[in-house]
Amino acid sequence: MGGAEQARTYHHGDLRAALLAEAGLLLEQEGVDAVTFRGLARRLGVSHAAPGYHFADREDLLLELGTHGHVLLAEAMQSRLDEGVDEPLVAIGKGYLDFAMSQPQHFRLMFAGVAGMNAGAHPAFAQAGSRSAAMLVTTATGSVDPAHDPARWLKAWALVHGLATLWNDGGLSEGFTVLGGQAAFRSIADSILADAFPARRRR
Repeated sequence: MGGAEQARTYHHGDLRAALLAEAGLLLEQEGVDAVTFRGLARRLGVSHAAPGYHFADREDLLLELGTHGHVLLAEAMQSRLDEGVDEPLVAIGKGYLDFAMSQPQHFRLMFAGVAGMNAGAHPAFAQAGSRSAAMLVTTATGSVDPAHDPARWLKAWALVHGLATLWNDGGLSEGFTVLGGQAAFRSIADSILADAFPARRRR
């Protein structure tokens, strides 16, 4: 895309979306440290100052990426629920792993990566995170109130988040190579979820 066309895109207000899309790609390809205003501007062929017109600073951009990640996480969990195949809490867990294992850098950013950032000053991030968490809480307890049976939803979250983190950051990706790699790990993880949250008997 030539410089003139990029300029037209910017004036039409599409540069923000282009920056977010490119930042998401760069995040997964090279990690969070590679996501910089200067690097994004260079990749998109716009001025180095252009990203600053759409994001207050790099942290603002990263929190927007984290916001989108929580939206994708909620969609992945809902997709598994909509299949209607598994016990709902198992479905939620599988959707959680679907997202975490397919987009590990987004997953890291959304949780450990925002440590030290002023996430509280970014309402969209807080809202998106609350929505994805509420899906798990509601499915686990049947209530939107996290004070209702916190042990059950915390058990579910700790289990599935732990499995995702072990795969993404715990070195299991290498250890499972001889056992079949990611497919083998995922099969075992799904089995663990099914054992932990068996279907409830209907009264």
